[in-house]
Amino acid sequence: MRFDTLAKVYKIEKISDGQGGYIEDKNFYKDIYCNKSSLRLEKQIQIFGVANYESINIITMDEIDVKSFYILINGIYYKSISKPKRVKNKTYITLDVLEHAS
Repeated sequence: MRFDTLAKVYKIEKISDGQGGYIEDKNFYKDIYCNKSSLRLEKQIQIFGVANYESINIITMDEIDVKSFYILINGIYYKSISKPKRVKNKTYITLDVLEHAS
């Protein structure tokens, strides 16, 4: 397995807006190298009920030990739709497109 895709992990922090709510602030956390693959159609239908072709799986050797995060890969922000699952020395995460970076 090749870990040749560079991904930037951004930690999400909630900051009070002074009016009883909050705003989300993205702060750079770390760079990771990962293996990116598309989610199989059967799995997408099982999760979403409809096919969403922008969902991906990534596998990395690094640990991601923050609760809430975005991942930037090739100019696209992804948000985790599953908790990072650590199996032996690899971390598995399912991601869905959040927005395209400008």
